[in-house]
Amino acid sequence: MKRLEEHLKLKYYYHDQITKYLTDAGFSIEEEYGWYDKSDITSGRELIFVCKRI
Repeated sequence: MKRLEEHLKLKYYYHDQITKYLTDAGFSIEEEYGWYDKSDITSGRELIFVCKRI
């Protein structure tokens, strides 16, 4: 039997880390959501940001 392995790198970020990285990269955060239905960021499962390059 042939064995196939894939090394997957996965990184999780906290809200304050993401906002710092985005602003340091020259973006302004226009909106924040916690899920694709535009739910509040504090109650969602994801961190979704709508940004604009400044």
